Formats: sequence, structure tokens, C-alpha cells
Amino acid sequence: MRPCMSTIGACRRPWPEALDAVVAAGFDAVEILMIPGWIHLDARTQQPAAARAELDRRGVRAIGVHGGGIDGTDDAALATSLDYVAKVIAFAGALGCEFVNVNGMPVADGTPPEARARMLERIIGGLRALLPPARRHGVRLTVENHHRFQIETIDDYRRIFAALPDAGLGATIDTWHFTASGISPAAVARALPRRIAHVHVKDIAKPSAAAEHRALARELARAGYAGWLSAEVELHDEREEAEAVSRSLGYLQGLAADAADASTTTHGPTSIGARP
Repeated sequence: MRPCMSTIGACRRPWPEALDAVVAAGFDAVEILMIPGWIHLDARTQQPAAARAELDRRGVRAIGVHGGGIDGTDDAALATSLDYVAKVIAFAGALGCEFVNVNGMPVADGTPPEARARMLERIIGGLRALLPPARRHGVRLTVENHHRFQIETIDDYRRIFAALPDAGLGATIDTWHFTASGISPAAVARALPRRIAHVHVKDIAKPSAAAEHRALARELARAGYAGWLSAEVELHDEREEAEAVSRSLGYLQGLAADAADASTTTHGPTSIGARP
């Protein structure tokens, strides 16, 4: 397992300064935030060549892009979101990224199960449409869970992968969002061992956070996962966020070392930074 940093951890800073924060934290691999409305790079207006120049100047590799949501609310919302994600896929391919990560969109409280099921079916159709361009651009498409969003549970993943067995589609596990939904990240790794393509390590606002992360890392190691552990630091206090970013590399290295030798606990990390 290899550590990288998501630029979410520097979301208050413009693109070049966000990369500087990644380098200052000791990382040489980055996952780029490209979510509309909360963004470092915009696939509609910016050019991959300029982004690559900033990366090359710092000796940082872009391993993936977080492209935001595929919106299954209705057909119009789906079409708008797919248009943007398709641009992100082309952008990521030009940067030489390995993957483009997407999630669903929020679901209002009280939404009936049958309405949620229709949203998920629209998303499945959208993912099906995006797989050919992803393949052309040499990137893997990954789907991320979010708490109280259209893709949230292990069963949501199962429905997606049953409909789309294509190996070009994988799962991104987000530790905070699964735990917020009452689901153990380690249980997800046990349920979907061959579909996990990426991992967002985000602290859980409870004392057992490090134990949850260690359990996940050990399950990933048992499944033979050799991908990236991406530190997602998302705090509301800028000073605490900067401190958490500075600890992230050591934290991820500790997880990887602990997973490699599950009988030893001396490598166990303590915390990155808890999202409230």
C-alpha cells in the first residue's frame, strides 16, 4: 500500500499553494480535488498542460482525480453531471492519472426506498456510459460511498457491480463516510475484496478511529490490495488542519507497516485529524 495526499487537505488554498502543502507534508503523490463548487482544478476551463507543469516543477505525481458526483436525482441532473465527469476523465488521462473517483449526490431525509433505487439505477446507467471514455483515456473509474448520499452502503456497491462487472470500475472506500453510516470499513473490505481500487483515509470523530483504520488496512492486506491510501484531511479549523496534514504521511506509513505485519502493533498510528 502506497501513501498519497488529497488536495482536500489544502482546500482553502489555490492550486499552486495546495501542491506546496502536499510537498511540505512529505508526499510525492497527489489526488487532485476537481469537484465543481469546491475545486482546485476545473476541467471546463483549465488545461492539463498547465497543471502538469506545476506538478513537474515540484516533482509530484498526480495519481488520481476526485471528480465529484454523478447525480441520479433525475435525467437532467444526470446528464449535467456526466458532461462534467467526462471532461474530468479526459483531463485525468492527459495527466497520466490512474483513476477518476466519483460519488453520488445527497439524498433528502425521508426519501422513499423506491426513489433511492431509481436514483441508483440512473447512476448505474451513467457509469455504464462513462466506462468506454475512461478506457480510451487509460484511467479506471472508481465509485465512492458518502454518508446520506445516493451511493452509501455495501448493498449499493453490490447493485452497481452486479450490473457493471467491468473490471474498469472499482470501489473507493471512504472511512469517515462508512463509519458515519454505521458501517465498518473493514467489513466493506471483506465484502468487496476484488473490487476495491482506492481508499480515502479520513479520521473518524471517535476514540476508536485508529483501530478502525488498522482493521481496514489489515483486511486490505489480506485481500492483496496494493493500491493507494489517500489522506483526506477535512477540518473546519485551519491551524488544526495544517497540523493534521503534517502528520498524514507518518500516519499512512504506520497503517501500511501495521498491515504488512499484523502481528505487530508497535507501528499503530494515533490520529490524523478528526472531522467533526
